[in-house]
Amino acid sequence: MVKKVFFFTAAFLVLLSAAGMQRLESAGRRPEREEEAYEDVNPQPTGEVSGEVREIYMEAFQFEFDPAEIVVYEGEEVEITAVSTDVTHGLGIDEYGIDITLEPDQEEVISFIADEPGTYTIRCTVFCGAGHGDMQGKLIVLPED
Repeated sequence: MVKKVFFFTAAFLVLLSAAGMQRLESAGRRPEREEEAYEDVNPQPTGEVSGEVREIYMEAFQFEFDPAEIVVYEGEEVEITAVSTDVTHGLGIDEYGIDITLEPDQEEVISFIADEPGTYTIRCTVFCGAGHGDMQGKLIVLPED
């Protein structure tokens, strides 16, 4: 009888230990992220057109851009008025040679011609805290109709 109790107790402890290890292993792993696909088949342009310039107002704050996605048409002159609402940030779009520092509460105007259709990353280029590496947005340049 003692041998049976010992056997079942040992088996129970082994199973309990295995379940605990499984929980610890999965707790340390980050869930896998699905690839984000751009699925909007009819995106609307951002901002307003004044004359021949698409004007967009953008705010930067820990750790986001608002709007996070800017949509323009190929060939448009784009003017982004950007401001940081908290700490110093940067706004960079590598493919357009843009790298501007945004001091708190000081507007900066960024102008460029959206000359090539595609999706481009907007990123913060000045370290702004723990979430800096995730501070990104998108510039989507739609082909001319």
